[in-house]
Amino acid sequence: MSSNRIPLDEAKLSDASRAFGGRLFARRPELKPVALMERDPSSDRYSLVIEAQSPTGDPNRRLGIWMDQGTEPSVGFGPWHTHASVWCIETHDPDEHGSIVALVEAILNDEFVIIEDVGGEHEDHTSVLDLRQPDALADELTSQYSPGRIRIKSWSGLADRDVGLEDLGFA
Repeated sequence: MSSNRIPLDEAKLSDASRAFGGRLFARRPELKPVALMERDPSSDRYSLVIEAQSPTGDPNRRLGIWMDQGTEPSVGFGPWHTHASVWCIETHDPDEHGSIVALVEAILNDEFVIIEDVGGEHEDHTSVLDLRQPDALADELTSQYSPGRIRIKSWSGLADRDVGLEDLGFA
């Protein structure tokens, strides 16, 4: 743990952290016990920080949630990360806090997963996939850059599997 991170005291959080944390903890209360805070260098307030380890024990599936620049909810899952402003543009959702909370829920529900290419020119290339999108898996496997087979790594590990074109009936 970083030396400037201390146990959560919601009364000391910045307004942005308190608002986001309130929405997040209302929907995912299991994250509150692992929540910390760190001092915002530009004020006497603190920003919310969460680092949660995957139940698999795999450090490459760590979930990180923080307030970038003290104001923007941001999420990291394994080697990937995004910020509310970017994610909301990609999802066409103007509600930054709600959209990021929904992303965290998707990760914890094994609906937003890490994927690795299996075989091909870029074996083990890592990315993410949003399985809430009905055609996401087929689109990924039929992409011109795909080797036609991927390894899915989920937060809990329960949805882990290798999937190929033949599994989707494309063989």
